[in-house]
Amino acid sequence: MNMNWIELRTRANAVLQIFGVNTFIALVLLETSLLIMAWSGLINVSLPSYSLSYAKPFWADNNPHWGVWHEKNATSRHLTSCFDVTYRSNSEGMRDVERARAANGSRVVVLGDSFAEGWGVEDHQRMTNILETRTKIPHLNFGTAGNFGTTQAYILYEKLASRFDHDAVIWMILPANDFADDTPTASRLEEGARWRPYLVRNNKSDTYDVVYPAGGFEKATRWAIFRRNISLEFWMTARAYYYYRGLFDWLSHESEVTRTPSTKTPSNYFDFNDEQFGRLAFAARKIRQAAGDRRIMVVTIPRSADIMRSNEEGKLSPLNRRITQLSKELVFDHIDLLASIRRDKWDKYYIPCDGHWTYQGNLFAANHLYQTQYYNSVRSGVKK
Repeated sequence: MNMNWIELRTRANAVLQIFGVNTFIALVLLETSLLIMAWSGLINVSLPSYSLSYAKPFWADNNPHWGVWHEKNATSRHLTSCFDVTYRSNSEGMRDVERARAANGSRVVVLGDSFAEGWGVEDHQRMTNILETRTKIPHLNFGTAGNFGTTQAYILYEKLASRFDHDAVIWMILPANDFADDTPTASRLEEGARWRPYLVRNNKSDTYDVVYPAGGFEKATRWAIFRRNISLEFWMTARAYYYYRGLFDWLSHESEVTRTPSTKTPSNYFDFNDEQFGRLAFAARKIRQAAGDRRIMVVTIPRSADIMRSNEEGKLSPLNRRITQLSKELVFDHIDLLASIRRDKWDKYYIPCDGHWTYQGNLFAANHLYQTQYYNSVRSGVKK
């Protein structure tokens, strides 16, 4: 009896050892395969830095008003198959050099998402830095990645950016995901959902209310984010898991968003609806209200699918027409980069493994803005 028990335990230990070895081998193979696919560009997932210094949080949903923002005085290395860039934030949480709130001369505030922030390029290669170098006018970059939409932009401007002395605002809008990001679906407003504001139509007052997910805001601690980031900086499998889980969540929300039906290449320059544009227009009115008499430039940014759809249509988009009409009502300049880029060789403007602007894309945008009336006035010595 005792011998049988000993023999059974020995065999069980042998099975467990084999299982453990096989599991370890499988994990090593998975990790190696994911690294190879990421380095070769077969999957669009960032690579680990293998450094504890980059495990400190950089982006987090840590602002009670607009959600995602950079941690203050933080550094992050962003490594992919086609770029290796280090991001740094200042004491205000901006990905920018230190900026005093008071100033004697002209300054420009820039709002927007990852394109405004300069995802995938060094600071000096960003549109804002290019314009600052040319004009000698500080361009305060308040852009941030993290599915940052138009509702968040106007709240960030009201709560933070407007407190900095400036005489002009550049608001960069990315139709490819801003409409979807700002849509308040049921799952996005339930308790435990990602913290960010949404505009919900108030039929009684014929306006919009700012609504947040149920349960209230709870700031994540730096230590909690650091613990999670340790796995991301040392384990490719963890990066792939979080990336595809986030992508799945985003696609699930996308399925709840109503779109204008079309058999052509999907593009939110053409496929948005009145409800989505209504939220964008409300945000524009709020920025105009907060900006007072300052000059505002609204810049709409195309992605590859938008260019392809524009070439299929062979005409200006409905979004261009609607924002142009709105610009006359609210008195702002509208710069639609799609109207120019669709006739150009545009592949060089987008990072091949990612889809954000290359340095050439940022330079293209800066060149077009530099030709606007505002910068013509600056060059001639007239402030407005």
